[in-house]
Amino acid sequence: MDEGKFSYDVIVIGAGVSGIYQIKRLTDLGIDAIVLEGDDDLGGTWYRNRYPGARFDSESYTYGYSFSEELLDEWHWKERFSGQPENLRYLRHVADKFDLRRHMRFDARVRTMTWDDVDHRWTVQLDSGATYDARYVITSLGPLSMPTLPSYAGMDDFEGDSFHTYWWPKEPIELAGRRVGIIGTGATISSPRTARIIGGIKNRLVTRPDEISTWIATQPDKINPVIAHSRHQRINKIFFGLVFYRQ
Repeated sequence: MDEGKFSYDVIVIGAGVSGIYQIKRLTDLGIDAIVLEGDDDLGGTWYRNRYPGARFDSESYTYGYSFSEELLDEWHWKERFSGQPENLRYLRHVADKFDLRRHMRFDARVRTMTWDDVDHRWTVQLDSGATYDARYVITSLGPLSMPTLPSYAGMDDFEGDSFHTYWWPKEPIELAGRRVGIIGTGATISSPRTARIIGGIKNRLVTRPDEISTWIATQPDKINPVIAHSRHQRINKIFFGLVFYRQ
């Protein structure tokens, strides 16, 4: 990894699901590219969102990359709707398997992007002051990746622990025996697993800014091994066929 290099053909912003895909395809084509990631590791949504119950909202196999038949063959999802820990393990596995980390810079949050009409290149400046330039920039930011914090009178006066689910701490949090307040009952807090965890807290207060009732469907976690094996074989063929067709 050449830490002293700052000029590339392509800069990819973000090392989440789409950013990992972009750098894999670019390097396969022999294009000189780099990924700039604001966090200290890859994963994007699945690195930052680690609150209890965070998981795929579609069946796990639909999130698998299709650019490698070997990868499709060797990875077997453990849950029908995979949770955040396994999702992050998968993305790290992909990056390590294809040696993609050497094309990534972490703690590299972009501050500004400027286009030069004369040289036809982008200049990308980071919060750190470092500057990169490239002919092309691909933004893999994730349009819903940043949280929206509420603004309530008295928030700054609260002396207890408080955090948005997006900023859920890496260390385990013990909620038993504590008085917990929860603001909002959207998809994040309404997932069946999250609901079970919250349901176990005796002293809790859930508030919502609207009067619309929430209906939550059950979500089966277990995978039938017979069905999973059959589906795995068929999905591999479908995905590999799509890769062959694109090429």
